[in-house]
Amino acid sequence: MSNNLSSDTKSHNSTVSSGERLQEIHYRLIKSWEKQQHSGLVPMIYPNPQPDSLLFIGINPSLGENDIVKVLAGTEFEQFVPDRASVREYFSFKPDLVHQQLQNWQTIQQYHRQKLNYFERHRKIAEKAGMPWEQLDLFQLRESAQVNLVRLLKNNLTEPFFLEQLEIFFDLLEVIAPKIIVIMNRKTGEILKKKLPEDKAGVSALRPTDRNDVYMFEFRGQRIPVLFSVHVQYKTAIERERINNDIVNTIREFAI
Repeated sequence: MSNNLSSDTKSHNSTVSSGERLQEIHYRLIKSWEKQQHSGLVPMIYPNPQPDSLLFIGINPSLGENDIVKVLAGTEFEQFVPDRASVREYFSFKPDLVHQQLQNWQTIQQYHRQKLNYFERHRKIAEKAGMPWEQLDLFQLRESAQVNLVRLLKNNLTEPFFLEQLEIFFDLLEVIAPKIIVIMNRKTGEILKKKLPEDKAGVSALRPTDRNDVYMFEFRGQRIPVLFSVHVQYKTAIERERINNDIVNTIREFAI
């Protein structure tokens, strides 16, 4: 079973147009960042998406200084983050520089996907499924402690900035146009079950299937299977392997 895209949607999400649209969304994101006071760090900037991908959705990017130093070691960015103390300054939000260096930030995120330990599970699942993969966060604020972001959202979710964040998320999702979405974080799943049907740019719906953990998301001319996976924290290695294999089997059933 796979999602069916209209010819207009497929054309819109071709390699060239998706790159241009992504750049436009990034510019909107930067303008939004200039008006907010919640973070002094650069927001997440996404690489150009691969077509027909498996999309993992998380809640927000983190800023692990030690991880960043390791990931960028041996790359063209190593000189800018030689040690933990240099990371926060380099990742500080400077609007003019971010505009000029969009491609650099895209490359930095690509290195994270290739090398960061956090994404090892994503890489293995995608490899077993035989699909390219992408990653998208609901909110683009860099915060390593999820509890801090959840607290911030609880107190400010109706603030225009956070509503705009959700609009940007939907636009990014449209550009990526994945074949299937996998959600492996419990809090992300809770938020998305409430917010996915609230896309303001068009009629959308999150419809159940005959599987309790899989929904069909009807969204701007796309039909995307969404798997709400079991959270693996505190699971044994054997249980984690079983859960990962279940995810791969579901991907094969609904997207390949």
